[in-house]
Formats: sequence, C-alpha cells, structure tokens
Amino acid sequence: MEKAAMAPRHRRGLASRSVLAILGPLLCLGPWGQALAQEPLRILAAASTISAVDEATRLFARKHGIRVVGVFASSGKLARQLAAGAPGDLYLSADPKWMNWAQFQRVIDPRSRRTIFGNRLVLAVTKGSGYKLEITKSFDLPKLLGDGRLAIADPAHAPLGAHAKTALLWMGVWGPLARRALRLPDAAQARALVERGEAKFGILYQSDVTANSWIEAAGVFPPESHRKIRYEIALTRASAKDAGAQKFHKWLLGTAAGEIFARFGFEVK
Repeated sequence: MEKAAMAPRHRRGLASRSVLAILGPLLCLGPWGQALAQEPLRILAAASTISAVDEATRLFARKHGIRVVGVFASSGKLARQLAAGAPGDLYLSADPKWMNWAQFQRVIDPRSRRTIFGNRLVLAVTKGSGYKLEITKSFDLPKLLGDGRLAIADPAHAPLGAHAKTALLWMGVWGPLARRALRLPDAAQARALVERGEAKFGILYQSDVTANSWIEAAGVFPPESHRKIRYEIALTRASAKDAGAQKFHKWLLGTAAGEIFARFGFEVK
C-alpha cells in the first residue's frame, strides 16, 4: 500500500527539478532574492494615499528586497476589516479617530503609532475652469454650485467626508447641500468623479490635486473650518514583532519616503 501511494521516482525527480527551476534564480540572488520569494507585506492604507504609497512600496522593494502590497479603502472600512480578522502588517489612517478605534479593538500595536504627515482641505474643480476663490465663513457655496453636484467622501467612515461635513457646518451650508452632495465611498472615488466632470466641485485633499492632470484647487478651506488633518501609521498587533514590517514602518517615517509624500502634496514635517 505504501508503494502504491508514492509517486514514481522519475515523477518525483521532475517535480523537484521544476521547483528548483522556479526558485533557483531567486536562491542564487541570496537573501535579497529569497526575500522577494516570500509572502509580501500588506499595508492597509487610506484611499487618499494610493499613488504615494504605491511609489513608496516600489522604492522600498528596490532598496531592501521586501515586497509590499497596498490595500486601499476609507480609513474606517480598513479599521473594521482589521477588527474582523483581515490580514495586514501596517495600518495607515487618514484620521487619528479610526486609529483610536483600531487600538481600542486591539488590532494595532499602540507603541508603534506615529504621525506620518498632514494634508489640507480644498474645493476642487476641473483644470482650466478659471476659479480662484477665497473660502470664508460667509462663502456662498450653494449659489456657486447652482444646479451642479458636489462630490464628497462619505462622512460616516471616510475622514475626508467628515472634514468636508465639518467645514460645511462651519460655513452654515450643510443643510442645503447635504441632500445634493454625492457621497462616495472614499477619497479616491470622490476625486474620480470630479476628474470625469460628473461633479461641478468636489471637497478633496490638497494631495488629490497636486500633480493631477485633470483637476485643480479652486480654493483652500481655512484651518479653523475643520479639525487638523493628521495621518497616522502603526504596525498591526499581529505583525508588531515581524522584522520586515518593523523595517518598512521605520523606513516610511524616514527621509526617502518623506520626499515621496511631499511630492504628492502631503505636508511632511
């Protein structure tokens, strides 16, 4: 019975040679190649950071031979996914509120919490529209909007949407705009709606319009109109002692990553 259960020797030899053919080149590259062959790290990051985080992960892989995969959505959705058991090594939130929630749920390592960068809130329009606006508390956005639509992220779970709602409440226009606003799942989808011209205006981050070929800032919301925009990063509790995750966490807080984030419009100290 044992002999019948075993594969013929020549088949086992072929299988072994196939594995070596696949892994051989990586093994020959030493630790760097072996690292690339391992399971990649996963960073769960706010949707507003997609372009910057993607570039940062590519540079980190080239420099250190550790692959990183980005998973992007609103900060609230990502925090809930972690709490539900979704795999992840790092969590990058666009709002300390959701990092606090993740910490309360015991899914992040509180000792690794760091502020990584900031942002600004802008009123975005299609590039070339010609708007140069000074946004004040008495600014009449409903009149300017006319019959057009306003794109915002959903205030229920997207920090961008929460900041937008706070700013509109500060201006006293949330009431007339609440029903007319197009509430998108996250910052990336709100930005896309403005890029396609399906919304006349969008309340977005400065980083959404920086180096963007399709949209620009028509005006900037003053700091007093909303809470300070602060992004935080932390290791997940499951990966708090993982050497690769620790290395990536430290690298993201360093100069090389900071230059990338600044180039994409984030405020790096």
